[in-house]
Amino acid sequence: MPYVTELMYTELTDGVNYSDITSDLHSRLPLQMPFDYNGDYKINSPYDWRVINSSPDFHAAVDLDVTADGVYPNIIPILPGTVTGLGANYGTVYVESTIGNMTINTIYMHMKDIDVNIGDEVTLSTPLGVMWYTGLSSTSKPYHLHLAMTITENESSRIVDPEVYLSYFD
Repeated sequence: MPYVTELMYTELTDGVNYSDITSDLHSRLPLQMPFDYNGDYKINSPYDWRVINSSPDFHAAVDLDVTADGVYPNIIPILPGTVTGLGANYGTVYVESTIGNMTINTIYMHMKDIDVNIGDEVTLSTPLGVMWYTGLSSTSKPYHLHLAMTITENESSRIVDPEVYLSYFD
């Protein structure tokens, strides 16, 4: 799935220091890890360029994998919010969170057994679904969570690297 257009890529690489932005936002948001698993995890595919089927593709998300074999944790929201969409083909849940004048849209992909419906209010403990494999994987271990984030504040939207938020939990 082509994820980022040329215009979007220009916006992603405009020299903004996203660490400063996300550091400030992190201090204002009740963020948590996106799964109910306390063990180690790794990022299989970072927010960056990659090659899929011999074609360059900008991956505007991170793919997270728990390191224990045979463990398929529940995916839970990193922020409380409202389910705004579902996608059956890739086991996708869209959650919108509003804090003051800021809106954060998160996308959780590659789940089986989606446990929510459009319009549901989700808390930090609401299971969205179970980590699974429903799409492309850049590694030999296909089970992973694809996590993407867009932040809109003062009518300006940015796709952001979720890894910056996850680094606060390491």
